[in-house]
Amino acid sequence: MCLICTTVTALCLGLTVHSWQMQRRFTRDKWRLVFWTHVLLFPALISIAMGLGEIQVSTYDLSIEREQFQNLHWYTGDVKDFLIWLVPLDVVLIMLWAIIAVSKNKSGRPASGPA
Repeated sequence: MCLICTTVTALCLGLTVHSWQMQRRFTRDKWRLVFWTHVLLFPALISIAMGLGEIQVSTYDLSIEREQFQNLHWYTGDVKDFLIWLVPLDVVLIMLWAIIAVSKNKSGRPASGPA
C-alpha cells in the first residue's frame, strides 16, 4: 500500500510541476505567474504531506523494532507537520494575491497586456 500511495504522490507532484512550467511559459504578466504559482503550490504541498504521512505510518513498526528507522519516522513526522502549517499560509497568500489582482483590474489597468 505504501508503494501505491508514494507513486500516486509522485505522479501528482509531477503533474503539478508540469502545470507550473506551462503557466511559466505562457503567462505574460508576473502578477498572474505568482498567483498561479501559489495556486499550484497548494496541491503540491498537500500531496507531499500525504506522501510523508504514508511513509510515517509505514515506518512506525520498523522504528519500534530497529533503531535505524526511528530517525526516519520522527523526521518525516516533523516535516509533515511543518507542511501542514504551510498549507493555510499558502491559502491566505492566494486570497491576498486575488484581492491585489482584482484591485489592480478595478484601477483601470489591464491585468495582462502586450509587453
